[in-house]
Amino acid sequence: MKQKKILLVEDDLFIRELLARGFRDKGFLVDTAPCVEDGLNQLYKNTPDLILLDLLLPEKDGFYFLEEIKQKPSYKHIPVVVISNLGSQQHIKRAMDSGAADFLIKSNFTIDEIILKANGFFEKNQLAPDSDNQ
Repeated sequence: MKQKKILLVEDDLFIRELLARGFRDKGFLVDTAPCVEDGLNQLYKNTPDLILLDLLLPEKDGFYFLEEIKQKPSYKHIPVVVISNLGSQQHIKRAMDSGAADFLIKSNFTIDEIILKANGFFEKNQLAPDSDNQ
């Protein structure tokens, strides 16, 4: 079974590197991007199996990214897990209505818990990285 790919769109370098390292340690391939433009470029170059998306990004926000990819038939099937400190019901509803598969409020989870939640999402959706690595 081929390794599963994650695209992590997060502008905070510290969080981006911690999550990327954590997922790589679990056997995933990880591409990272600090902004929407870089995230879209990574998406088009190397289609991931799962996207982890922050909403508060420089220039264009994560809602723009989410709405953009969910309009494209080639990418709308990719599950997007929003990881943000925006946690109002309005933000959660907008993200879910825009096609997010899940919404995690960063301040409520440690990095390890975020990795576990995403790993669980992979298993639930038959997207585990490789049965030999588990």
